[in-house]
Amino acid sequence: MPNTTETDKRQTKLKALESKKQMFFLRLQKLSDYIKDLNKPKVAEYFRMGLYSIETTKQSIMEVVEEINMIQLDINPDSSPNYQAIEAAEDLYCRIKLAADQVEKGSLDSSSSSGTISKIPLKPQHKLPAIELVDFNGDPKVWPIFYQNFKSCVHENAELDDACKIHYLLSKLSGRALTICSGIPPIANNYESIWKLLINTYQDERLLASTYLRSIFEFKPITVESSNHLNHFLEKFDVSVSAFKQLNVHSK
Repeated sequence: MPNTTETDKRQTKLKALESKKQMFFLRLQKLSDYIKDLNKPKVAEYFRMGLYSIETTKQSIMEVVEEINMIQLDINPDSSPNYQAIEAAEDLYCRIKLAADQVEKGSLDSSSSSGTISKIPLKPQHKLPAIELVDFNGDPKVWPIFYQNFKSCVHENAELDDACKIHYLLSKLSGRALTICSGIPPIANNYESIWKLLINTYQDERLLASTYLRSIFEFKPITVESSNHLNHFLEKFDVSVSAFKQLNVHSK
């Protein structure tokens, strides 16, 4: 355990890092706030200028958050790393990049010495596209549905960059599925690593087969004589048996 003097120094450094994190975050927030007024030439010019440093700002936030987490772990080894600031920054980053793509489709007023954007086909405010996705909490029985849904809607969507994809992915994970990914910083560069980790963990036919078999063997006997209870039992039993057969798992 660090002594009192060392702890005080680390606490002081934490305050400085928190202020720095806030400064970088406000830069992104300011750019995001510009989006609703991009039809105004002066605002559009400020927005375009801010884009030059957006990658550096995002990287700085990730580095500061990582440093804050490491210091907090040094002070209290039982504490848990907090990456919510990175997730929030990624959200803002995605919104800004989507707006920037629209700006690129605009036209520059060549007669203006300042080169301001004269036409910007933007709506008042941009958000990430609404995509209906399945939640996944680590239940192997839900994995096939989640995998196909996320793969087709997000992973193979060429219009989304990795920053947007990791935002969608983490927003739909919970429970054990989220826990196994907690050791990897939730940043755009790690999207493929997190996605592959989930696949390697859950894309296992024998694991699914064991889960379905366990469901079949653990069915409780019907204690109440009624057609509703019988139909419910047969429906759940048939679903598990059908799912197990579709895996086509053979003993070796």
